[in-house]
Amino acid sequence: MAITSKPPLTPPDVPLLAGRTKTTDPAEDNQVFRLLYDYEMVQLKPGDFGCDLEFAATSRATLYSDQYGGSLHCLGVMLGDQIGLCIPVSNSNDAVWWGQSIKKTQVPLGRSGKAVHVTFHPGQQNLVAIIDRKFCIERWQRPGVAAPPDIDEIFNRSGQQFLSVDTAKLDRWRVRLANLLSKNPAGPVTLQGAAFENEILTAFRSLLESAEECDVKDSVARKLVETALDHVELAGPRGAAVADLCAELNVSRRTLEVAFRNVIGMSPLKYLTQRRLCRAFTALKQASPDETSVTDVALVHGFHELGRFAGRYKALFGELPRETLQQRPTRSQRMPTGL
Repeated sequence: MAITSKPPLTPPDVPLLAGRTKTTDPAEDNQVFRLLYDYEMVQLKPGDFGCDLEFAATSRATLYSDQYGGSLHCLGVMLGDQIGLCIPVSNSNDAVWWGQSIKKTQVPLGRSGKAVHVTFHPGQQNLVAIIDRKFCIERWQRPGVAAPPDIDEIFNRSGQQFLSVDTAKLDRWRVRLANLLSKNPAGPVTLQGAAFENEILTAFRSLLESAEECDVKDSVARKLVETALDHVELAGPRGAAVADLCAELNVSRRTLEVAFRNVIGMSPLKYLTQRRLCRAFTALKQASPDETSVTDVALVHGFHELGRFAGRYKALFGELPRETLQQRPTRSQRMPTGL
């Protein structure tokens, strides 16, 4: 299938709301979640009910982490026209969904209009991702390497309430989504709403697929990598996130990784990091020490943790960023004598 380069479909200024809060009783909990669910939270035992909540959301995608201090039961429905996934982070064996204790590889699947019926106990923590069904359909209707999951078919299933996900894949997404929350807004990077939506869209595509395709033809892989790098070039010095590329090219993360490994010999994340490092090296080598700082160059190229940037830079080039910059004489050193 042909792959063509297109401008980004999602505007860069999608509003994103993110933060942290703590609820202390069932009434507060019901109030906090009123935009997502019509449900009732019931405290089952005496003690501390408190729920620590961290969240990020646009009008089309939501991600939150919750951890409850007490035993409680929740019964209700998801509002709107959405589909949701709950990834247990800790103590998952004690959680009961629809009367069933979940296994390590099971991910509860929620859909608007379908009952949410769950019991939690103290210390349990979950990552919950919710996305608009029509948004998925809109983004996945474009040509791609492999057919995306059929959202309508998944949405209309009457029996399946759990997804069976490979342990390694589930662990990867548990870490990725947790890191995504840490970037909003208290972390080192504040994502734009469009980038956040692409991260959630990519997670859903990977987790909803029964198996990620690993057989990518050489010609398709080359075209996929070339088109991905066209998007990266258009994104400017900071480059593009892997999730943004997956969303724009309408492929799963695994498909893009296989293509990059086949063509370049490394994952897209590693390659794009090395590319930004090389661009930073060139900028430092051409810059004047009295007009440019290492921090300026690092930030322009998307490196916000300066210590990690310096470590990666030295590992690749054998010298620290400041050493590259100082090899160019300052203006005073270039000034002719006697003036």
